Amino acid sequence: MHSVIIFDHLPYSGGYTASLEMVKLLNKNESLIMGPGTERQILGDLSQSELEKLRLISGHTVFGLLESRPVNLNYITMLRNPVNRFISHYFWWQRLVETGDQTEAARCKECDLIKSTSSLEEFLNRYLSITDHFEASQLYYLLHRHIPEKELMEARKLGIFCDEIVDIAVAELEKAYDQVFITELFEESLVAFSWRHNLAFPDVYQKITYSGVKWDELDISKEAIEIITHLCRIESAVYNRARNRFEHEIEPLLDERFINYKVDCIASDSKFLRHYLNQSSTYLPKQLNNGTDIGSKVSDRLTEKIFTALRNQSSMIEPLAYSGNLFDAGNSDLTFMIWGTSEHYRKRYQTSVVNCNNRQFRGFIDNNQEKWGTMIDGYKVHAPQDIVSQENRVDVILIASDFVSEISTQIRKEICYAPLLCH
Repeated sequence: MHSVIIFDHLPYSGGYTASLEMVKLLNKNESLIMGPGTERQILGDLSQSELEKLRLISGHTVFGLLESRPVNLNYITMLRNPVNRFISHYFWWQRLVETGDQTEAARCKECDLIKSTSSLEEFLNRYLSITDHFEASQLYYLLHRHIPEKELMEARKLGIFCDEIVDIAVAELEKAYDQVFITELFEESLVAFSWRHNLAFPDVYQKITYSGVKWDELDISKEAIEIITHLCRIESAVYNRARNRFEHEIEPLLDERFINYKVDCIASDSKFLRHYLNQSSTYLPKQLNNGTDIGSKVSDRLTEKIFTALRNQSSMIEPLAYSGNLFDAGNSDLTFMIWGTSEHYRKRYQTSVVNCNNRQFRGFIDNNQEKWGTMIDGYKVHAPQDIVSQENRVDVILIASDFVSEISTQIRKEICYAPLLCH
């Protein structure tokens, strides 16, 4: 019997972008990507002969629409950190209101709330009183067969953390979907997809970035984040369980073939490393995350391997926007220093330095002679010439300064090897 992959995903989960990448791995005309709200009509009009020509069908609410057809259905989905997804959805509702959009989407209750509230906090407090807001949640589709809808909505509204609900959700997730991908592990998800369905290796080098929440660019209060985190508590628990399982499953796939492929891409175009490292960053500040680590252990490990593979390539000596946290990579064999000890350092790296137990961190570099030999946060400040000698070389230099270009030029001229530069 013919088999079809059904990619059932939620808005603002990165699913549409993932669909576009999956299509590239298939033959032409083997895929059907549907816009929001069109799934039921399109699939209802799809003939059996048309269905049997497809290998991938993607949409927001596809689950269960093809159950009566004589075809094998392999369901997959993609989960995004629920707090990130909620914030993205809020700003989408806000844009609909600001642009005066008159579509059906713009007439939703959330848009009506935005029109009558003056802040995100006020919106959230009003939003909690909506009785049917649970319908937008993936958990609704998974759980409504096991727990009465009213009870589910009440639990989510109150942010009740119930192990039984989480256990049921995880069990239903695993039963309903053959694969559960993770938005924050976008490239790894594509690799897992290609491996499971025996497709060509994904061209992750050319991937389109998903729509992420860049927290440092948004004016969101700590109070608002705490409300959203509370609202998404059950969903976050399910997300974390699904993510941990996916990371365990993907480990064997991140073999030398994947590493070598990534290194080859980087060697041919150093801009890719900048792009890759940006996408590996965690946008949610840890201090607003109630101690839950939503960072990617897989991506961190992959990043370390890429750094290690490229550390001796002179072509890579240029600034790279790495916003991950090398300080937490306790098993890394990469040595690194921070160039700069001023306000830029205090804002970006000081907390990590104070809390780090990484023996690979070798201290600071600064052009200010008055600081040479002094101690900052327990680490020595070195002169630039100190790191030229073989015994003092490091693999990575984090530039904590507004003068990135000038420092990069100085390193090129004065240092006889090529550390990876990050800012």
